[in-house]
Amino acid sequence: MRFAAVFTALTVAATAGLQQVSAQSFNVSSDSIVDALLLQAPHYNAPNPPWVAGATPGWYYGKGSPDGILCILEGLLCELLELLPFCLHCPHKVKNPPEYTPTFTNLTCAAQDSSYQTYGLVDTVADCQSMCDTVEGCVFFNVYHDNNADDKNDSPLLTCALFTSCLGPSSADNCGGQTQSNGLPDTISESSGFCKKTPTA
Repeated sequence: MRFAAVFTALTVAATAGLQQVSAQSFNVSSDSIVDALLLQAPHYNAPNPPWVAGATPGWYYGKGSPDGILCILEGLLCELLELLPFCLHCPHKVKNPPEYTPTFTNLTCAAQDSSYQTYGLVDTVADCQSMCDTVEGCVFFNVYHDNNADDKNDSPLLTCALFTSCLGPSSADNCGGQTQSNGLPDTISESSGFCKKTPTA
Protein backbone atom coordinates (compact mmCIF):
# COMPACT_ATOMS: atom_id res chain seq x y z
CA MET A 1 0.00 0.00 0.00
CA ARG A 2 1.31 3.43 -0.89
CA PHE A 3 1.06 6.34 1.51
CA ALA A 4 0.90 9.97 0.46
CA ALA A 5 3.84 12.09 1.49
CA VAL A 6 5.23 15.48 0.64
CA PHE A 7 8.80 15.35 -0.61
CA THR A 8 10.88 18.51 -0.78
CA ALA A 9 13.87 18.29 -3.09
CA LEU A 10 16.63 20.86 -2.99
CA THR A 11 18.32 21.67 -6.26
CA VAL A 12 21.63 23.46 -6.14
CA ALA A 13 23.03 25.43 -9.06
CA ALA A 14 26.27 27.32 -9.18
CA THR A 15 26.10 30.65 -11.00
CA ALA A 16 29.09 33.02 -11.18
CA GLY A 17 30.63 31.30 -8.18
CA LEU A 18 27.46 31.59 -6.08
CA GLN A 19 25.14 28.79 -5.10
CA GLN A 20 21.44 29.31 -5.41
CA VAL A 21 19.16 26.89 -3.60
CA SER A 22 15.54 26.48 -4.52
CA ALA A 23 13.00 24.17 -2.93
CA GLN A 24 10.22 22.48 -4.86
CA SER A 25 7.41 20.48 -3.27
CA PHE A 26 5.73 17.50 -4.88
CA ASN A 27 2.96 15.24 -3.66
CA VAL A 28 4.44 11.79 -4.16
CA SER A 29 4.19 8.43 -2.45
CA SER A 30 6.72 7.37 0.15
CA ASP A 31 7.50 4.34 -2.03
CA SER A 32 8.43 6.63 -4.94
CA ILE A 33 10.91 8.44 -2.71
CA VAL A 34 12.46 5.14 -1.63
CA ASP A 35 12.67 3.97 -5.25
CA ALA A 36 14.39 7.20 -6.30
CA LEU A 37 16.97 7.03 -3.53
CA LEU A 38 17.84 3.45 -4.47
CA LEU A 39 18.95 4.65 -7.90
CA GLN A 40 22.11 6.40 -6.74
CA ALA A 41 25.51 6.29 -8.44
CA PRO A 42 27.70 4.44 -9.05
CA HIS A 43 25.65 1.27 -9.65
CA TYR A 44 22.06 2.56 -9.60
CA ASN A 45 20.45 -0.17 -7.49
CA ALA A 46 22.50 -2.96 -9.11
CA PRO A 47 25.71 -3.19 -7.01
CA ASN A 48 26.28 -6.80 -8.06
CA PRO A 49 26.91 -7.35 -11.78
CA PRO A 50 24.77 -9.92 -13.61
CA TRP A 51 27.49 -12.59 -13.62
CA VAL A 52 27.49 -12.72 -9.80
CA ALA A 53 25.20 -15.35 -8.29
CA GLY A 54 22.13 -13.79 -6.72
CA ALA A 55 22.46 -10.45 -8.56
CA THR A 56 19.23 -8.65 -9.41
CA PRO A 57 18.56 -5.97 -12.05
CA GLY A 58 18.43 -2.47 -10.63
CA TRP A 59 15.78 -0.98 -12.90
CA TYR A 60 13.47 -1.47 -15.87
CA TYR A 61 13.07 0.85 -18.86
CA GLY A 62 10.38 0.15 -21.44
CA LYS A 63 6.65 0.22 -21.97
CA GLY A 64 5.58 -2.48 -19.54
CA SER A 65 5.40 -3.05 -15.78
CA PRO A 66 7.25 -6.30 -15.08
CA ASP A 67 6.71 -8.08 -11.79
CA GLY A 68 9.54 -8.16 -9.29
CA ILE A 69 11.25 -4.95 -10.47
CA LEU A 70 11.13 -2.23 -7.85
CA CYS A 71 12.37 0.72 -9.92
CA ILE A 72 10.39 1.18 -13.13
CA LEU A 73 11.63 4.24 -15.02
CA GLU A 74 8.44 6.03 -15.94
CA GLY A 75 6.09 8.84 -14.96
CA LEU A 76 6.40 10.39 -11.53
CA LEU A 77 9.58 8.52 -10.65
CA CYS A 78 11.30 10.07 -13.69
CA GLU A 79 10.18 13.55 -12.63
CA LEU A 80 11.46 12.96 -9.11
CA LEU A 81 14.82 11.66 -10.36
CA GLU A 82 15.33 14.85 -12.38
CA LEU A 83 15.65 16.71 -9.07
CA LEU A 84 18.34 14.38 -7.74
CA PRO A 85 21.62 14.88 -9.64
CA PHE A 86 23.29 11.92 -7.92
CA CYS A 87 20.60 9.49 -9.12
CA LEU A 88 19.85 7.70 -12.37
CA HIS A 89 17.79 9.77 -14.80
CA CYS A 90 15.26 8.54 -17.32
CA PRO A 91 16.23 8.74 -21.00
CA HIS A 92 15.18 11.76 -23.04
CA LYS A 93 14.56 11.77 -26.77
CA VAL A 94 17.31 13.61 -28.62
CA LYS A 95 17.52 14.64 -32.27
CA ASN A 96 21.02 13.28 -32.87
CA PRO A 97 21.76 10.39 -30.50
CA PRO A 98 25.35 9.08 -30.33
CA GLU A 99 26.33 6.42 -32.85
CA TYR A 100 27.51 2.97 -31.81
CA THR A 101 29.63 0.30 -33.46
CA PRO A 102 28.82 -3.36 -32.81
CA THR A 103 31.81 -5.22 -31.37
CA PHE A 104 30.13 -8.64 -31.21
CA THR A 105 26.71 -10.03 -32.08
CA ASN A 106 24.53 -13.05 -31.35
CA LEU A 107 26.88 -14.78 -28.90
CA THR A 108 25.85 -17.30 -26.26
CA CYS A 109 27.88 -15.56 -23.56
CA ALA A 110 27.64 -12.08 -22.03
CA ALA A 111 30.35 -9.55 -21.20
CA GLN A 112 31.92 -9.30 -17.77
CA ASP A 113 34.50 -6.67 -16.93
CA SER A 114 35.71 -4.46 -14.08
CA SER A 115 34.35 -1.41 -15.93
CA TYR A 116 30.80 -2.53 -15.07
CA GLN A 117 28.42 0.29 -14.12
CA THR A 118 24.88 -1.04 -13.73
CA TYR A 119 22.33 -3.35 -15.28
CA GLY A 120 18.60 -3.60 -15.67
CA LEU A 121 15.90 -4.96 -17.97
CA VAL A 122 14.64 -3.43 -21.22
CA ASP A 123 12.22 -4.24 -24.02
CA THR A 124 14.52 -3.56 -26.97
CA VAL A 125 18.14 -2.98 -27.99
CA ALA A 126 17.23 0.67 -28.64
CA ASP A 127 16.02 0.99 -25.03
CA CYS A 128 19.39 -0.26 -23.78
CA GLN A 129 21.20 2.24 -26.00
CA SER A 130 19.03 5.01 -24.55
CA MET A 131 20.09 3.97 -21.06
CA CYS A 132 23.77 4.07 -22.04
CA ASP A 133 23.22 7.54 -23.49
CA THR A 134 21.71 8.60 -20.16
CA VAL A 135 24.18 7.15 -17.64
CA GLU A 136 27.27 9.31 -17.19
CA GLY A 137 30.45 7.57 -18.30
CA CYS A 138 28.75 4.78 -20.24
CA VAL A 139 30.51 4.00 -23.53
CA PHE A 140 29.47 0.38 -24.06
CA PHE A 141 26.37 -1.71 -23.56
CA ASN A 142 25.76 -5.45 -23.73
CA VAL A 143 22.21 -6.63 -24.34
CA TYR A 144 21.13 -10.27 -24.25
CA HIS A 145 18.56 -12.83 -23.16
CA ASP A 146 19.29 -14.39 -19.78
CA ASN A 147 17.13 -17.48 -20.13
CA ASN A 148 15.65 -19.26 -17.11
CA ALA A 149 16.88 -16.47 -14.82
CA ASP A 150 15.03 -16.14 -11.51
CA ASP A 151 15.14 -12.33 -11.59
CA LYS A 152 13.25 -12.19 -14.91
CA ASN A 153 10.27 -14.35 -13.90
CA ASP A 154 10.38 -16.15 -17.28
CA SER A 155 9.74 -12.87 -19.13
CA PRO A 156 11.09 -12.17 -22.64
CA LEU A 157 12.79 -8.98 -21.46
CA LEU A 158 16.39 -8.28 -22.40
CA THR A 159 19.16 -7.83 -19.86
CA CYS A 160 20.97 -4.51 -20.41
CA ALA A 161 24.43 -4.14 -18.86
CA LEU A 162 26.39 -0.87 -19.05
CA PHE A 163 30.17 -0.38 -18.94
CA THR A 164 32.69 2.48 -18.96
CA SER A 165 35.05 0.69 -21.38
CA CYS A 166 34.45 -0.68 -24.85
CA LEU A 167 34.64 -4.47 -24.85
CA GLY A 168 35.19 -7.09 -27.52
CA PRO A 169 34.13 -10.72 -27.88
CA SER A 170 36.97 -11.90 -25.63
CA SER A 171 35.18 -10.25 -22.69
CA ALA A 172 32.04 -12.30 -23.33
CA ASP A 173 32.88 -15.15 -20.99
CA ASN A 174 29.76 -15.12 -18.81
CA CYS A 175 28.02 -18.09 -20.38
CA GLY A 176 25.40 -18.60 -17.70
CA GLY A 177 25.37 -21.89 -15.85
CA GLN A 178 24.15 -20.44 -12.54
CA THR A 179 21.67 -22.80 -10.91
CA GLN A 180 18.27 -21.16 -10.51
CA SER A 181 15.48 -21.86 -8.02
CA ASN A 182 13.96 -24.50 -10.30
CA GLY A 183 17.21 -26.46 -10.19
CA LEU A 184 18.14 -25.69 -13.79
CA PRO A 185 20.97 -23.41 -14.97
CA ASP A 186 20.43 -20.12 -16.76
CA THR A 187 21.69 -19.75 -20.33
CA ILE A 188 22.71 -16.72 -22.40
CA SER A 189 21.52 -16.12 -25.96
CA GLU A 190 21.51 -13.34 -28.57
CA SER A 191 24.24 -11.43 -26.74
CA SER A 192 25.46 -8.33 -28.58
CA GLY A 193 27.85 -5.53 -27.60
CA PHE A 194 27.90 -1.95 -28.86
CA CYS A 195 30.63 0.67 -28.41
CA LYS A 196 29.90 4.39 -28.55
CA LYS A 197 31.84 5.93 -31.46
CA THR A 198 32.33 9.25 -29.69
CA PRO A 199 32.29 9.17 -25.86
CA THR A 200 29.83 11.55 -24.25
CA ALA A 201 29.48 12.81 -20.68
